[in-house]
Amino acid sequence: MRRRIVSLCAILIAALSIYVLETARAGLDAERWFVNNTPVTTLSKPNADGPHVVVAHGFAGSREMMLGYGHVLA
Repeated sequence: MRRRIVSLCAILIAALSIYVLETARAGLDAERWFVNNTPVTTLSKPNADGPHVVVAHGFAGSREMMLGYGHVLA
């Protein structure tokens, strides 16, 4: 019985995590382009009026790791 409860909690936490990630991404426009050979992704909300924010990663990072921050900041 305890194992079922733990499994159910894990499934609920995973579903909630996916929901939170998808709602952060909803309504954003994403464009991918290159500056020389460096890939760049821009995220914006249509008709938004605010400052531009640059999110960059280090040597061991990746674009995918930083997209979570970009979604929230956009």
